[in-house]
Formats: sequence, structure tokens, C-alpha cells
Amino acid sequence: CEKKPHLKRREAFKATARKLLEKLLAEEFLPFDAAADQVAREFVHGRVPPPEAEEDAEKALQAEKMLSEGGDGGDGEEKKENYNNSSAVGEGEKKKLTET
Repeated sequence: CEKKPHLKRREAFKATARKLLEKLLAEEFLPFDAAADQVAREFVHGRVPPPEAEEDAEKALQAEKMLSEGGDGGDGEEKKENYNNSSAVGEGEKKKLTET
């Protein structure tokens, strides 16, 4: 059973349209990854807090430095003294701490 001429042209048109659409949707014409990255970047940028004032930034940097060093910013003596004076430490323990 032979196809009618208009059906052959229709099939040829569909094949050509399909090929052109596949080419259009290829990465070289529509870079989906780059578009998704751009949308994500804009999304994150819209949710970032405003920049800090200069003095606040310095304080935050100092606090971050102290936290990364694992200290309270002091020499640690205040914590040791408070620990020695607390009622949770027995007399024997206080002696051991002061002897070291």
C-alpha cells in the first residue's frame, strides 16, 4: 500500500522539524547548565544579608579568630580561677589544680 504524496511530504516535514528541534535543544544552542547556574546564583544572591559595617566586620573577624583558636580571647586564667572557686570542685581537686 503506497502512501499518498501529501502524506510523504507531511512525514518529511515532521522529520525535518524533529531534526531542527533536536539541534535547537542541543547544548550548543541552549546551554541548560549555564542557565540553571545563573538562576541559582541570582536566587542565592537575593537571600544574602547586606554587607556589614566596617567596625562590625572587624568584630566578627575577631570573634571568628577567637572561636577558631578555641579560646575565649583571654589567657585562660579566668576560667581556671572560676573553676577552682566553684563549689563543684572538691578540696582535693582544688589542690591538684593549684599545684599544676
